[in-house]
Amino acid sequence: MKLLPAAAVVSAFLLLQGAAFDSQASAAGGVLMQPAGIEDNFIGSKQAPATLIVYSSPTCGHCVDFEKEVLPELERKYVQTGKLRISIRPFVRNVVDAAIFLIAEQVGQDRYRQTLAAFTDRYEEIVATTERKGVMGEIAASQGIDQPHFEQALKNEAHLRKLESLRDQAMQQLEIKGTPTFFLNGERLAYDGTVASFDKVLAPN
Repeated sequence: MKLLPAAAVVSAFLLLQGAAFDSQASAAGGVLMQPAGIEDNFIGSKQAPATLIVYSSPTCGHCVDFEKEVLPELERKYVQTGKLRISIRPFVRNVVDAAIFLIAEQVGQDRYRQTLAAFTDRYEEIVATTERKGVMGEIAASQGIDQPHFEQALKNEAHLRKLESLRDQAMQQLEIKGTPTFFLNGERLAYDGTVASFDKVLAPN
């Protein structure tokens, strides 16, 4: 999977009008906890006894379902009680993923999750529209990013290279082929689309 250069991200929207998205469906030693390019930004306490790493893409429907339906329950049951910390790592599958992550980076860590959520809230519209760049510019504007800063975000070559490094590490060293992919306490987790997948490990009977 070759990622487009940053300078081509904006123009690539013209090629993506109506295009379908490709899905890229055991942690290797200590590699899992040494992400390439981008440091983890954990949800939850550093002292939490359990750690969940999630590789996620904003144009992946299963990822959107996880973040909307399962993640809030995980936060309520395990993060807020100090039992779990979570890092959701960006995994770029296509140019739209790259653009969304670059836009979220533009607003900074304080509003990063909020900005990504604004895009996942309109996931179906983004994947269905033939005016993808316009819709994404509108979403960015709702997060306080004006048009000049929107264009600037899409040309952030330094962060794009970091995203590419993280994805390449995930694919080559962790054998990740699809999203979402979960590692709980260093072990790949079989996910059934519900919080029960995590309960089996975090709150076994």
